[in-house]
Amino acid sequence: MTDKADLLLTNGTIVTVDENNTIIENGDLALKNGKISAIGKNLDIRADKTQSLEGAIILPGLINTHTHAAMTLLRGYSDDLPLMEWLGDIQSVEGLLEAGDVYAGTFLGCLEMLKAGTTCFTDMYFFEDQVAKAAIDSGIKVFAGEGILNFPTVSAKSPEEALQITENLYFKYKNHPLVKVCVAPHSVYLLDEKYLCKASELSTKNNLPLIIHLSETASEVSEVIRKTGKTPVRYLNDLGLLNKNVLAVHCVVVDDEEIDILKNHNVKVSHNPESNMKLASGIAPVPEMLEKGICVGLGTDGAASNNDLCLLSEMDTAAKLHKVNKLDPTVVSARQALRMSTIDAARCLGIENETGSIEVGKAGDLLVLNHQLPGLNPMYSPESHIVYSASRREVKDVYVNGKKVVSNGEAIFADTAQAIKNVNKIIKKFKKR
Repeated sequence: MTDKADLLLTNGTIVTVDENNTIIENGDLALKNGKISAIGKNLDIRADKTQSLEGAIILPGLINTHTHAAMTLLRGYSDDLPLMEWLGDIQSVEGLLEAGDVYAGTFLGCLEMLKAGTTCFTDMYFFEDQVAKAAIDSGIKVFAGEGILNFPTVSAKSPEEALQITENLYFKYKNHPLVKVCVAPHSVYLLDEKYLCKASELSTKNNLPLIIHLSETASEVSEVIRKTGKTPVRYLNDLGLLNKNVLAVHCVVVDDEEIDILKNHNVKVSHNPESNMKLASGIAPVPEMLEKGICVGLGTDGAASNNDLCLLSEMDTAAKLHKVNKLDPTVVSARQALRMSTIDAARCLGIENETGSIEVGKAGDLLVLNHQLPGLNPMYSPESHIVYSASRREVKDVYVNGKKVVSNGEAIFADTAQAIKNVNKIIKKFKKR
């Protein structure tokens, strides 16, 4: 008999997403001090609490590699517009944001993500200290990144100040169990060379992920070529700014040579298919990236351009979009889509040794899906069910660092109704202004 556990989950279908994609039917999982302490069948372990999963599917908590959580405030505000027109419309409202607004919008976004099985998200926005606070209060993990742009924002008067905010956040949350920090230069087209280089220096100095929108649309690429004579990927490459810490978001308009450049510098890619579809940005060449061995994670982008923060639906979309685009049902398999939301997403952020798969010693970041529902029966392949059949409706329980934060589909540490009321009060304020 091994040491006593805090919690023993029994009789579940455990989809580990480990190196061998191990699936354990009628398996048990033990949690101790926030970490996975044992996995197997018929574990002989004493525990403070034992819970039978009754055959439910248990998998790693999902990791959202790119969003702007506070943009729940702008869900549906400016739909059906091209990216640049949409961006201008959105920015006109963002200028009204205050710190408390960002907290309220992010808190609602955190609840939405948790209730859909996400246990960690990467954020790029304003007032990121409020984003961190909302994540802590709701119980989710976050990589908080203050948006760095050429012009003043509602939370930083200059890119220099945004960089300082980022560094301050890093020191404030350096050892926090839920909050990590990333460096978040918005894009090549909205930040000049000086501050792109400074952002890279900050990332390298502190070994932080650097998140940047890159080659999202043909018009963006044309604009950067007009200004610099180079595409965004080649421009960053020639500046020496591409490295293992870079998480390039979108990468819709990249050619074969640029894919090779990304691979050669171990750059990771955040794929946001639903946002790319809705804004008609195009289809990222993800099958080609995967073929080259680039690490690709999934992201939802913000609720203003998606319009939800559900990675379960994003997995489904990612797998199907590339099949129909390539007229090949074998590309982006269910297994690949699942890994893009779990272990590969963790690799995108440099936390693959901490989370992203169900393995002994990793954090107890878990998602339990209730499969005793018509839409998930019969079950031949759990991986296929997770990607092609499961939705937020099947989310039963969610654990972060071994702590249950969602029980029977409801957030434990938050009043969802009040969070909705708080956001709607802010919307009324926007309308008055």
